[in-house]
Amino acid sequence: MDSLRITGTLSISGIATGRSGQPDNNTPVSVRLVAALTSSATGATKADDLLYYIARTLAPSTDETFDLTSFTSALTELGASLSKVRLYGVIHDADSLASTIRVGGAATPFPGMKDTAATTDTFAPGCGFAQIVPTTAGMPVTAGMGVKVANLDAANTATYTIVVSGE
Repeated sequence: MDSLRITGTLSISGIATGRSGQPDNNTPVSVRLVAALTSSATGATKADDLLYYIARTLAPSTDETFDLTSFTSALTELGASLSKVRLYGVIHDADSLASTIRVGGAATPFPGMKDTAATTDTFAPGCGFAQIVPTTAGMPVTAGMGVKVANLDAANTATYTIVVSGE
């Protein structure tokens, strides 16, 4: 890959009104996290390979596992491999017809949010998660390590988006 820049932003804001015992007190709530990863960086913010950033589909009651040590990248680069991950996310698309997808449970699980084969999470349409780790170590990847996504709906196709980036 010649060049890559990814900026992840999480922003949560609002007003908490009517706290117990103080009904007229408005408390602002604001949390913001911004992390930028680029191919030109070194160390903690380096990301020079991208696994997927596109929507995927899964037939009813099927699953797939992405091997992080041997894949075709989103730019169709064959034989891509990651030694560490700095950005990892799966989103069950809001317009997906499937009721739920499950993330986790790979034979050799990726140690992001799901670090054992028995550890999984399910997501309804419009739900998902992302994890950004802008540290020098990142999340290490070892041989055969994968991210498993399963469609738990027996009647409908699932659509979801997966993003995995690192070096």
